[in-house]
Amino acid sequence: MAAVLIEKQISLLFSSDPAIGAESVSADGSSFAMTFDSPFVVPASAMNCMAGVISAAVWNTSPNISALFNNNTLTFTTSVAPAGTYTIVIDQGLYSLDALGSYVSIALQNLGLPPDLILFSPNNATQRVGITLSTAADSVAIGAANSVGQILGWPTGSPAIVALVAGYTQFGPLEAALNRVNSYTVQSDFITTGVQINGTSRGILASIPIDVGPGRQINFAPNQVQFFDAGELIGRPKQYVRLALGDQELRPTPTAGDYWSITLLVKYSVLLSSMAVPLRSV
Repeated sequence: MAAVLIEKQISLLFSSDPAIGAESVSADGSSFAMTFDSPFVVPASAMNCMAGVISAAVWNTSPNISALFNNNTLTFTTSVAPAGTYTIVIDQGLYSLDALGSYVSIALQNLGLPPDLILFSPNNATQRVGITLSTAADSVAIGAANSVGQILGWPTGSPAIVALVAGYTQFGPLEAALNRVNSYTVQSDFITTGVQINGTSRGILASIPIDVGPGRQINFAPNQVQFFDAGELIGRPKQYVRLALGDQELRPTPTAGDYWSITLLVKYSVLLSSMAVPLRSV
């Protein structure tokens, strides 16, 4: 009897939605755990065990401005009535420069100030942001602690912007970094190997590119699945698994209350004969 290898496949869907079994969901929605009804195990007799993420659904809503990131305030001083020093606290969200400008204009108007008192403008050639103050001698504490200036190109500690003339514009010393999240990663203790980053294994199940605009759902279904060695699953039961959604630097990414999920395919081979399998044909 000739030896025959049969491939087996198991699909595992992991979701952060508590309604379908997610446990211990973190406050920011970026991590959760799940418990198998019965331990998941690849048979001890299995060979060539591999795993890879075949699909994922992630909402592109991870904020770039948040109190969690210490970058959600704008403090300024104006001589325009009602004159004074004010601090605008920016709601957590995923902002473009236009969206941030609109938010600040509305906040200014709500304070009884002109909506164009502070304006933002891009320099596409340098990727830097300009801040325009409409009134001479007004100032913005752009380098203050927790300032939104951090993602606009002004490091914490930068000197205040002071309008030398009416309509004064100053550009940030650094490129703006509104794109805090460039891609998503999914990590898990389901496996210790996973997709390597620069030769290092960190339990990464997948890297998910962002191919939609803010507020839209990424439906990841790669043409070429990144399968990785999962031999450590052979004969080792798994009962409790934790997963975490991060960015390209593996930082936790808040989900703005949206759920995310992945489908992991585990495949392995089983031998249907006790005969030795030759390493190659002769």
